[in-house]
Amino acid sequence: EAELAAPFDRHTGENPYRLHAELQALMQLMVGIYRTGQDLEEAIERLAELRERADGVCVSGGRAYNPGWDLILELRNMLTCAEAVARSALQRTESRGAHSRLDHPDADAEWGKCNSVVTRDGDKMRVTSSVLPEIPAELQSLITK
Repeated sequence: EAELAAPFDRHTGENPYRLHAELQALMQLMVGIYRTGQDLEEAIERLAELRERADGVCVSGGRAYNPGWDLILELRNMLTCAEAVARSALQRTESRGAHSRLDHPDADAEWGKCNSVVTRDGDKMRVTSSVLPEIPAELQSLITK
């Protein structure tokens, strides 16, 4: 309860709307459809900075029907999802579908057999890959046409 109420106790701090706008701009610019490893690495660093700043957000007004307070609660999850996307995109050194790595423009048959898996490792995020089951022949023919 104290953690949820903390933004009301701060009289100065980050504006949740500004932080949200910065997160959107960062993801669009560096983790959009066209990506590079360098941009993804920088985005991950900047996401960590945004996460630190999110710890200092403040909100005004009361608790009832307060969209700023709601946004503060959502920002934590948005930052987690953004980091998972950026780290997964950095790991996957190929272009496939809407994931286009300008520094790895071709699809890689080996990556086509794997999914990226994001897990928590203490306070850190860990990205690994998981081998997909074989695609049945009747479905494979639809994909390779």
